Amino acid sequence: MLFGIMLTMDVLIIGALAFIPYITRRTQLFGVSVPPDQADDPELARLKGRYRNIMLALGVVVIAATAAFAVGADPTDPLPVWVAVGLALGYAAAAFAVYLPFHRRVKAIKAAEGWTHASAPAVVTASTEPAAADMVSPAWLLAFPLLIGLGLLADWLVWPQVPDTVPTHFGADGVADAYSPKGFGVIAPLLLTQVFLAVVFVGVYFLIRHARRQTDAANPVESLEKDRRFRRLNSIAMILLGCAVLVVLETMQLTTMTGSMGLLPTLAPALVLLLLAAATMWVMMFHVGQGGSRLRSRRDDATDAVNYDDDRFWKLGLFYFNPDDPALFVERRFGVGWTANFARPLTWIVFGVFFALVIGLIVASAAMAGS
Repeated sequence: MLFGIMLTMDVLIIGALAFIPYITRRTQLFGVSVPPDQADDPELARLKGRYRNIMLALGVVVIAATAAFAVGADPTDPLPVWVAVGLALGYAAAAFAVYLPFHRRVKAIKAAEGWTHASAPAVVTASTEPAAADMVSPAWLLAFPLLIGLGLLADWLVWPQVPDTVPTHFGADGVADAYSPKGFGVIAPLLLTQVFLAVVFVGVYFLIRHARRQTDAANPVESLEKDRRFRRLNSIAMILLGCAVLVVLETMQLTTMTGSMGLLPTLAPALVLLLLAAATMWVMMFHVGQGGSRLRSRRDDATDAVNYDDDRFWKLGLFYFNPDDPALFVERRFGVGWTANFARPLTWIVFGVFFALVIGLIVASAAMAGS
C-alpha cells in the first residue's frame, strides 16, 4: 500500500512538472513573453516537446528508483520512504535546472527575431480590484473550523479509552515504535498543525481573490471571463484539498490516541481521499490552464491591442520584481497559479510572518509533545 501511495504521488508530480509548457499561457513560454502571432512557431513547439521528453525521462528514472528501494524492502525499514521523498525533491530541483537553458533559448530567439511590441500600442491589462463573484462563497471556509471542531469532539469522545501510554511515532510499516504518557501533549502537535494549515488555506483563498487579474489586451472581455472561471475553480479545489488534509490529520490523531491498530490501515481511506483531491486539482490544472487560458469561451472581442512586454521585471522568468506595481501577487509565468511581487516590502513581511509561524509551530509542538 505504501508503495502505491508513493507511486501515485510520483505520477502526479511528474505529470504536473513535465507538461507545464502546455498549461502556461500560449504567449508566455519558459518565462518569456511571446507575441500572439508567434506563439505557434515551430521552433517553440519543438522546445516544448523537448522539455516534456526530458522531464518524462527523468520521471521514469524516479519511479524506477522508488520501486527498486520499495519492492521487497523490510516493511519496518524507513529508508524507502526517505528515498521516495528525496527523489521527489530531487526531481523538482532537476525541473528548475532543465528549465533554465530553455528560458535562455527562448530569450535568444525573441531577441534574434525582433519579437518586440515597439511597433504596436502597449496596453497594460491588469486590475487589483477584488471581485467576489470570481470566487466560491467565503462561507465555505467555515468547513475548516467545523472539521477541526468535529475532530476535537471525536478526541473528547475517545479520550476515556486512551491508554496511559500513547504512540507518538510510527515506523515505515505503520507500527508504533515510540510512546509518551497520556496528556494534552499527545493531541497538541497535530491539533496545532490543523489550525495552522486551516489559516494557510484561508490565506490562499484571499490571495486568489485579491491577486492581480491579468487579461489579454487582444481579447479583454473573453480573457476576463476565463480568469473569473479560473479563480472560481481554484478556490473550490483549494477548499476541497484543505478539507482532505484536515481529515487525514484528524485520522492520524485518533490513530495515535487509540493505538489500536497500525497507522497505515487506519489512514488508508483518508489518504485515498487526499490523493483524489490532489488528482482533482491535477486534472483541473490541465483542463483550465493558467488564467483559464485553455477554457473555451463564446465571446469574441478581438482587438489590435497587444499586451505590455514586461520581461524586464521577471528575473529568470520566475521571480517578479516590479516596485511600481501595487499588486502583491501576480500570475506565474511558468506553471499555474500566482507568485509574489518581491519588490514590495509587504511581500517580505508576509513571508516573514509565515516562516515565524512555522518555526513557532515546530517549537510549540516539540515542547508539548515532551510535556
